[in-house]
Amino acid sequence: MNTPFDYEKHFMGVGNIEARRSGKVKVDRHEYRMYNFLRHISTLSGAVCDVGCGGGKFLEQVKQLHPNAQYFGCDISKTALALAKETTSGDIQYDLMQPNGIVPYQENTFDLCLSLDVLEHVEHIEDHIREIFRVLKPGGKFHACLPCEGEPFSMTWFYQKSRMGKNLTYKNWGHIHPELTHKLFFEYVTKAGFLIEKVTYSYHLPFGIMNFFAFFLPKELLRLLYGEKAYQFTDAGVIQKQIQPKAKRGIMDGVRALWMLVLKIVSLFQLLDTALFSKFAFSSTEIHITCRKQ
Repeated sequence: MNTPFDYEKHFMGVGNIEARRSGKVKVDRHEYRMYNFLRHISTLSGAVCDVGCGGGKFLEQVKQLHPNAQYFGCDISKTALALAKETTSGDIQYDLMQPNGIVPYQENTFDLCLSLDVLEHVEHIEDHIREIFRVLKPGGKFHACLPCEGEPFSMTWFYQKSRMGKNLTYKNWGHIHPELTHKLFFEYVTKAGFLIEKVTYSYHLPFGIMNFFAFFLPKELLRLLYGEKAYQFTDAGVIQKQIQPKAKRGIMDGVRALWMLVLKIVSLFQLLDTALFSKFAFSSTEIHITCRKQ
């Protein structure tokens, strides 16, 4: 049985904390979640909630694009929310969400709810989707992206078929739904009462293979060499060092910096994958979907 994933230690969605503190965060239109969000949502007004906002990085970028809306974010990680409140420029309200997936707002509150790589962490997905339906106004939209790791011939599907890769996404990100497929998620949102308006796809098999060698394999080697101490080289571990400026930095920090440059190059192939094959479901792990509350 897997050890419960610690979202206080492995918090997410913060980004470059030093840049955010200085107010120099730019909208990354080429990041696959943002790229698909902009394809799906052309205009935005009213009240917007990022359900599972982490450290608020994505929500802050959306606010830069549409400054006249009202913004809210909620998450289960107190650490991530504290960093969001400290580093976010502008007026965004952040609230704590309980691990049971109950969204901490009244019904018919929002015009748009976002859920970006969140549902794969929630134990009871159907209940959580109904919660999002509840807090949306009639006609409000729900935009989500999530990995469907059980989709046949996706890279995550191959992980599950091998002993080595079976728990890779859980160890790195806390994903607990290897059974998810495109069809199953479509069933979840339609049962909740949503009307599906648009679907795009990313993270197809060729990119998944590239990402295995650029991301997962180096992470496994790092764990083999450093054990629990490998945490200091994760995104959350690096941010902890930025929070504590007196923390010592060594050779491996330089190696990580080079590795991040490699990942930036890999992200260009991810963008290419998303741009060219967004209409192709075959072998796609990541699904991007926009629904409307009927």
